[in-house]
Amino acid sequence: MEQIAISEGPASRPYAAELAVSWQQQRLLPLQKSLLLEIEKLSKDKAAAEAKALKLQAQLKASQDKAAKALENSAKLSKRAKQAAEKALHENSMYFHWKDLSKGSKDSVALLAKTGLGRCSRCRWVTKCLSCDAEHLFNNLYKKEASKKGKVPSLSGASGN
Repeated sequence: MEQIAISEGPASRPYAAELAVSWQQQRLLPLQKSLLLEIEKLSKDKAAAEAKALKLQAQLKASQDKAAKALENSAKLSKRAKQAAEKALHENSMYFHWKDLSKGSKDSVALLAKTGLGRCSRCRWVTKCLSCDAEHLFNNLYKKEASKKGKVPSLSGASGN
């Protein structure tokens, strides 16, 4: 009689429980380790970014406090020194005000407000394109220049922010 090798034939696969254990050891555990390392790396990066943001925020706050204190003492200062303190306070602000728009942007919005008809030939049925609506042009330029300077657009007009 002929002996059949154990690894041949239809019964050569191990049981399902043995397959699960071998899959877990060969595939799942290495993936789990790499994912844990990646999560740890991402959390370290996030903590470093938060620390950097807090440090930058503290520097901005310190420079704003310094400028505000100099502005409070402006009664003693000359007019020119007071203007310099107001300028420093405004430049260190994290907000972008409409007064910060470039002269070209202000001129283009003013020209469109004076001469614009409110609708151009390209937007016959849909209004608010940049070449026919002054308000839409203003909002677009305002957001664009604020992002270029890295500031937050503030339409509230609050001078203290």
